[in-house]
Amino acid sequence: MSIAYLDPGNIAGDLEAGVKGKYSLIWTLFWSTVLGWYYQVLAARLGVATQRNLAQNCREQMTPKSKYTLWIMTELAIIGSDMQEVVGSATAIAIMTGYPL
Repeated sequence: MSIAYLDPGNIAGDLEAGVKGKYSLIWTLFWSTVLGWYYQVLAARLGVATQRNLAQNCREQMTPKSKYTLWIMTELAIIGSDMQEVVGSATAIAIMTGYPL
C-alpha cells in the first residue's frame, strides 16, 4: 500500500522520493510490484480452482478472530490509500479557488 500498488498515479511521487532516497526506494517499488503481481496470480488461480473469490475462501477457512482482524486491516489499508487523494484534491481546490485549507 505504501508503495502505491493500488494507485499507479502515485508512482511519480514515489520516484521523486527515490531521487532523495537513491536506489533503495526504487528497488522497494520494484519488488512490491512483483510481489503484488504474484499475489494476484495466486488469487486468480484460487478463484479458478474453487469457483469462489478470495474473500469467500478466507471466510470459510479462518477463525472468527482472524476474519475480523483481516477485515480491520483491509479497512485501514483502504483508508490509508484514499486519505492522500482527499488531501490532494483539497489542496488542488484550494490552489484553484484561493480558499484556505
